[in-house]
Amino acid sequence: MKIAIIGLLILSILLFSAGIMTSQSPKGIQISPDTFKVSFGKEHPFKLTVHGPSPVFTRAGYTFKVETGGHELYDPLYYDVPVYIDVDEDYHTGEYRLYTTKETKVSVGISILAGPGKHVPEKQLGSKDRPWYT
Repeated sequence: MKIAIIGLLILSILLFSAGIMTSQSPKGIQISPDTFKVSFGKEHPFKLTVHGPSPVFTRAGYTFKVETGGHELYDPLYYDVPVYIDVDEDYHTGEYRLYTTKETKVSVGISILAGPGKHVPEKQLGSKDRPWYT
């Protein structure tokens, strides 16, 4: 039992240091309450159109990256139905998440790469051949 717990801790540390498990710092780029109210939340669903591993998209001038560790999102949950951006509803961490409208409380973490009018460095976007806008 102790070996399994230690192994799980080591795996978590390795995944975090490799960038597979990440979390958005509440001190990172934040959306103002006024902007959030008029452009985000359950009242403002939209269709995600950018496919691929860890897709990058824009919404209300903000550039977001879906934190999937390089995996693709599941079409029935994130592409076939509307999605919305909200603050973590379950653990109240202050992190932004992309929620599906198909299932209750099913979401994936997202990071804000840039705010309105800001340039996103190419290395954060991934391949320059990959379209990253919606």
